[in-house]
Amino acid sequence: NMSELGIILVINIIKGEDFMAHKSNSEKFENMARVGNFTKNAVENFEENIVNKKNYLEEVNSKKSQ
Repeated sequence: NMSELGIILVINIIKGEDFMAHKSNSEKFENMARVGNFTKNAVENFEENIVNKKNYLEEVNSKKSQ
């Protein structure tokens, strides 16, 4: 699952200060950008799933009341 891998990546990056100390600033920035991108995508997917679920429930309710 991609999101589980992403979460593990985020945790490793947050914990990895020693690991980060050996990296250049551009590499650190690249890691931060990756985390930001992953988070943005995760939030967008989450929002999309909520909208889809809401639309589905509204459809089911409208069929019940007919």
